[in-house]
Amino acid sequence: MQRAHVALACARGTANAVIARTLRLHLDTVRRWRRRFAAEGLAALEDRPRPGRPRRYGPEVHLAIVATVTSARPAVDSQWTHRAIADHLASTRISASQVGRILAGLDLKPHLVRRWLTRPEDPDFYAKAAEVCALYLHALRLIAHRPGVLRDALGP
Repeated sequence: MQRAHVALACARGTANAVIARTLRLHLDTVRRWRRRFAAEGLAALEDRPRPGRPRRYGPEVHLAIVATVTSARPAVDSQWTHRAIADHLASTRISASQVGRILAGLDLKPHLVRRWLTRPEDPDFYAKAAEVCALYLHALRLIAHRPGVLRDALGP
C-alpha cells in the first residue's frame, strides 16, 4: 500500500518532501520508490526477493488459519488454541508455535473471539475469500497503473 501511495503522489507531481511528510516516510524512501516506479512502471510495486530463509508457509496457509479461527468454535474446546489450529490443519504440517507467530503477525486473537467473526457454513468460503482478495489486489494495481482513475473517482 505504501508503495502505491507514493506512486500515486508522484504521478500527481507532488514533491518528494511533501510526500515524505504526508505519508510519514523518510525522504530517501520516497526517492527510491519514485526512481523505481519511473524506471520499471507497475512492476516496481511488486515485492523483490529478500535475503534470508524463504517463507515456508505461503498465503494459502495464512488464509486457512484465518478461516479456521473465524469459523465455529471447536467441539472439544470452548475456543481455538494454537495447538488445536495446528491439529486442525495437520495436512500443512504447521507447528503450534508457527500458528502463534502467524496469528500475532495478523493481530488475530482467537481466544477473544465471541460471535462477530463466525462465518456462515459455506463450502465455497475459501474460493469466495480468494476472489475478494484478488479483486482488491486488481484494484490497487489498476490505481497504481493509472493514477488518473483514482483522481477522477475522488473528484477535486
